[in-house]
Amino acid sequence: MDEISNELELVANDIKTAVQEVIISNGLVDTGLLVDTVKVEIGQGLEIEVFAQDYFKYLDEGTRRGIRAYNLTEQIQQHPLYIAAEQKIALIFEQYIIKKLGLI
Repeated sequence: MDEISNELELVANDIKTAVQEVIISNGLVDTGLLVDTVKVEIGQGLEIEVFAQDYFKYLDEGTRRGIRAYNLTEQIQQHPLYIAAEQKIALIFEQYIIKKLGLI
């Protein structure tokens, strides 16, 4: 399981970089707080969670009070590092299942 955890850590770092690069490319770095608060954690099993400053949602979706929607989630999902991370997660999941079933 350590090998899988190490691979997930690498994937988590790639996802974090993708999120930060999308934030920066949209010019959302006024104080740097949003970029600095991006955190990707590996949970139980193969769970990966992405955390960012609470106002990420408002920048992503926009508000009726004048904050335009930047569609950050969509941009992140189209980022090359994120796409590669999804593919890597699929391979890791396959390895996990094989090891869990004792096929190796």
